[in-house]
Amino acid sequence: MPKLKRNRSGRFRPRPRTKVLQAAPSKPVGLFVTKELKLAIEECTEKVQRIAKECRARNKKFRDLEFDIEFDEKLCLHGFPGSEVSQGPGKDVQRVTEIFDDPHFFPLGGAANSNAIKQGELGDCWFLSALATVSCVPNLIEKICVARDERVGIYGFIFHGDRGWTSVIVDDMLFTNVPKFEELDDTTQALYHGDKDQYHRVSRKHGSSLLYAKAGSQQETWVPLIEKAYAKFYGNFSHIEGGWTREAVEDLTGGVAKAFITKDILDGDRFWREELLKANQDRLFACSFDPLPSLPDDAGEKNRTVNGLHGGHAYSVLRAVECLGKRFVVLRNPWGHGEWTGAWSDGSREWTAGWLKILPELQHTFGNDGQFVMDYDEFLHCFTMVERTYLFDDTWILSSQWVHVRLTKQPTAWSYGGLTFDVTIPSRSKTILVLSQLNERAFRSIPKSSLVLLDLAVVKKGDKVPLEVASQARPLVCRSITVELDLDEGDYFVYVRFDQSHFVPIHEPYPLDTFGPYSPGAPPIRPHASSRVLSRVLSRKVEAYSLAENWDFGAKAAFTAKSLEAVIQQDLDEIEMKSALATKIELPEEFGSHLSPPRGRRSRSSSPPEEKEGTDGEELLLLRLPEADALNSGIKATTLDTTPPQRVEDATTPEIIPENTTEQTVAPTSRRIGPLKIHQLETLLNLLKIGFLNLLALFGLTLILPTPDPTPQKPPPDEPTIPPNGIPEQTTPYEDPAMLYIAIDSDTESDISVSSQASPKLIIEPPSPIGASFPTPPTHLSPLPLARPAEPRGGGNTTFSSRQEWKDLLKDETGSIVLGLRVYTQTKDPAEISSRIPTDSAFK
Repeated sequence: MPKLKRNRSGRFRPRPRTKVLQAAPSKPVGLFVTKELKLAIEECTEKVQRIAKECRARNKKFRDLEFDIEFDEKLCLHGFPGSEVSQGPGKDVQRVTEIFDDPHFFPLGGAANSNAIKQGELGDCWFLSALATVSCVPNLIEKICVARDERVGIYGFIFHGDRGWTSVIVDDMLFTNVPKFEELDDTTQALYHGDKDQYHRVSRKHGSSLLYAKAGSQQETWVPLIEKAYAKFYGNFSHIEGGWTREAVEDLTGGVAKAFITKDILDGDRFWREELLKANQDRLFACSFDPLPSLPDDAGEKNRTVNGLHGGHAYSVLRAVECLGKRFVVLRNPWGHGEWTGAWSDGSREWTAGWLKILPELQHTFGNDGQFVMDYDEFLHCFTMVERTYLFDDTWILSSQWVHVRLTKQPTAWSYGGLTFDVTIPSRSKTILVLSQLNERAFRSIPKSSLVLLDLAVVKKGDKVPLEVASQARPLVCRSITVELDLDEGDYFVYVRFDQSHFVPIHEPYPLDTFGPYSPGAPPIRPHASSRVLSRVLSRKVEAYSLAENWDFGAKAAFTAKSLEAVIQQDLDEIEMKSALATKIELPEEFGSHLSPPRGRRSRSSSPPEEKEGTDGEELLLLRLPEADALNSGIKATTLDTTPPQRVEDATTPEIIPENTTEQTVAPTSRRIGPLKIHQLETLLNLLKIGFLNLLALFGLTLILPTPDPTPQKPPPDEPTIPPNGIPEQTTPYEDPAMLYIAIDSDTESDISVSSQASPKLIIEPPSPIGASFPTPPTHLSPLPLARPAEPRGGGNTTFSSRQEWKDLLKDETGSIVLGLRVYTQTKDPAEISSRIPTDSAFK
């Protein structure tokens, strides 16, 4: 509470305090600057100018044939059958020039303003709330609206998606909710005295006739046109109904979103200083709370509110201001009406004469325009989630990788180790890591029966304790996880844990009285269980039974969860093993002491080597295996069966000693032949024998293991083969772009290339990561974790083969997920990312 002192009238008034404001960023923020941004702007501008020029030459306005809401309204309104838009198509379709007498994209002499946004009949409050939030940053909306020709009726916009920046071109036709004069009945026409012009002037010539979003000013058009472009970006209007505001802000700016649960905020003062006070500087905010449950006596009420605020509805945070020692948050309802009615609402008793003077500083005026003021403490108490989107300046750089992962079939244990990203940070930097699912909004109308829950842990290479462990703010409904860290130069591991939520049928029928009282004549019950609940219960049972030493795990081992600590230790062990193999280890003097050494022979000489004649000063090395060395000296070799466990690896390691080693006992046949000795040749012969035996073993495996059918030979050009369906074959089985494998060089694990055949290696990207059908791979190849998709070969005229039918794309992708890791750094070079998917759990 601020300190009070009496004024001249004897009343107490607050003592003014100095406002605590955060310094503005050193560089202006806005759209995320990438190579795709420049290309998208140039492409959009060039396309708008070219089309406008063609339309003027032909004396016609632009009609978008790809998104024609007048003659192809079903394609523009609805998604897959069963996912129709809530309201549409309206009474009529009109051009902007038919709706407005003097249309302007932005208000004359001004810029985009949040007060101009009003939601229509479409359920896209989340997008309009994001639009109002973005409009609070000066000139940011103007950067999204790249080019336009209002006379021709063509408008170009850019949006950010998983592939980067994309341009969208639309015409100026909009749905209206007012019928034509001829569609009116006689009684309604009589109200206008049969005057068609008067009816158009009164009822159809203004923005309020629009079916969907509209601008507050009667002549502004930017709001409905950008809403139409956003619907085209995602395919149709039904696909933009319902969503999170932060995701729309990401699409508009290319920023990175994060959600805060207000109950989980530890220090409200710190959140005010470090987050909300930076609103509109380098971050944007929105908020919401869950709908309230209906009561039996609320049958006549549409939905319950909290002092005028609606649950399940998005609100924009326009700004946070500290005035006279009190903290205020200014918010806006995208409906353009319906405001907060509690403390500090418009006209409430808290607004005394002294407090009314701060209204200009709050940039607020009274009126039912959707904008209202709340106290900060009341704000945290009312809203359950605060969404924040971080905006970038041109000092940030991005690197990313996307993979397609086949999850283990449910139910199974909730474990780490299914996917790991290896990240290399080039230098110390503030780093933002974003683990994101594929944005499925453009095809979300395809039915899905499961949801995926994600967790991640960031661990520095060589450490056992994670730097941070994070999960989705709202399980199963949030698309991404964002982690912000200050990282030093080096390598880091990002471990991902998956969990699925769907119903698993229990096929065995239960007795009739298992789940309730007996009902005569009722069939046996076949219940369905939640996969998450079933997995937890079965894992606990396996954990309990594992106390018995003689209990047979068998397939039940899948219900033993693999902890984060176990995965970290596994990587540490692998690092140590690779380090030992990559580094030449100097064997200790006592190495091999448990073996029977040759009589009178020393394995090493303590004296420095002498330079031999004919060696040019280079030391001749003698490659000697312990067993072969024993055979050369006429002594029986000690086998590995008698070798202690800790010596097994050492005993099989070739021993390298200088050629000039002092020999106390030399066999008569060990005479010099040039620079070599005969026992060296015998050792080499033994090695050749071992290599020959290995080749025989490999040849035997090729006879035992199944091999793929050989690639059919193409007929000569003069003898084409036409199949019964009349469509010539375009590709051979292993040349199909959907049938790609990853070939791993046995010499080095880092030498990985993508190939359509085993040889030669050819770098190719798959055509689509969505529901791709993978044939059974050859035994020497592993299926490819899909990365960023490329355009199909053949310019989009690809003929679907039997393995890639269009019906497969409609299948429910239960058990698979496309994930991407994005790493944002303020470094000169981008971070390096690679992924690891264990072969025993991926692509099952």
